[in-house]
Amino acid sequence: MITNKINTILNNSQQDDIDYTICNYIKMNLKEVAFMSIEELARKSYVSKAKISKFIKKF
Repeated sequence: MITNKINTILNNSQQDDIDYTICNYIKMNLKEVAFMSIEELARKSYVSKAKISKFIKKF
């Protein structure tokens, strides 16, 4: 499940890691994120659209 994968990334990443930042934002805003575009998620989590795209491909 998605929340398990997010928790795994959060537990195995450093707080200054981009994946940690993205996962933390998603976890805190799970219901809203489901309806966001990549651009909106990038803006609200303070990372680039490219980082969101790379994260999604890894996920």
